[in-house]
Amino acid sequence: MSEASEAINADYDYTTLITGDAKAFLERLDPAAYEPEDLLDGPIELELDDEEARQALGETLSLLRDTIGSLTDDEVLLIHIG
Repeated sequence: MSEASEAINADYDYTTLITGDAKAFLERLDPAAYEPEDLLDGPIELELDDEEARQALGETLSLLRDTIGSLTDDEVLLIHIG
């Protein structure tokens, strides 16, 4: 899928394709394994307080984990940030 992702990124930056193969990494999407500052540090300033950041992080990782977990062999998750 990396070739497909590269082709899409040529026109639409910050886009990735995720297949059911990513299920092997679902344990890495456990919200309990992270603190907001682990993932929200960097150039993005969201102006969230600690509780809002924790909730946003938990909801995002849970949604991503659930969505990847439900992918069938013939489905692809396309994520575009922008």
